[in-house]
Amino acid sequence: MLLVELGVIDRWKKITKKAIAKLEGLTGLKFKSTYSRDKNDIIIDVNKLKEFKELKKQGYYSDDAKDKRKEKRLSELKTSMIEKVQSDYEKQILKHERELAINLELINKGFEISPRTGNIKGAIYYNHINELNFNWSTEKIKDSKIVDFANSLDKEIFKGLTISSDKKEICKI
Repeated sequence: MLLVELGVIDRWKKITKKAIAKLEGLTGLKFKSTYSRDKNDIIIDVNKLKEFKELKKQGYYSDDAKDKRKEKRLSELKTSMIEKVQSDYEKQILKHERELAINLELINKGFEISPRTGNIKGAIYYNHINELNFNWSTEKIKDSKIVDFANSLDKEIFKGLTISSDKKEICKI
């Protein structure tokens, strides 16, 4: 729209016509375009042009207005990034709080702690998928003890937790 409004397209058309005339004069041949439409022909929606002119008149395209829009976009982007960082942080806290709660439950319910690793024997919590998996190692725990443990958990606190034995789902809370 600026190209049309500022007359650039019309100047390009004049330059093109002069160049073609000069080439035709030098070669003695008539220039014939194979294009169905001239590449300089720009079709502009009348309503869009009217809108553009009105915005231009109101100063929408001024340097000051552009700077203000840029500042606003950057401010919104900053706010969005802060919200994302806070949200990611809170999700990580929830993951670790859940892991803490699960490990405390396992300890309080009498599951054996490995002196070698300091972890619960035969149990591992995958916080990225919210799954407590038993019998993943050589230490084995009876399925009945796993089911009793699952049934003893607070359904609200551990909602969504998958409990499995050797990666086979036993239940989902």
